[in-house]
Amino acid sequence: MSTTVTQEDEPYRYEHLKPHFSQETYPALQPFHHVDPAHRALKHANPRSFLDKASTVVRLTPALGTEVQGVNLAQLDNDGRDQVALEV
Repeated sequence: MSTTVTQEDEPYRYEHLKPHFSQETYPALQPFHHVDPAHRALKHANPRSFLDKASTVVRLTPALGTEVQGVNLAQLDNDGRDQVALEV
């Protein structure tokens, strides 16, 4: 007489990794007003003036972008950060 072990006889080894869906509900989303920092940069006289402080600006390709060296992002003011957002 032989006994065979089937998958149903053994507990599932990865039970703790199975998806779990709770019945938790969340409140309805509320509308909010978003102002894009890059949009604010367009109001400046020169929206790319943060590049004046750069030691090297290499325009790689229109699709790939520009490599900027020598700009300390930690020292930019609000206008400079808006301009970086526009450049990105």
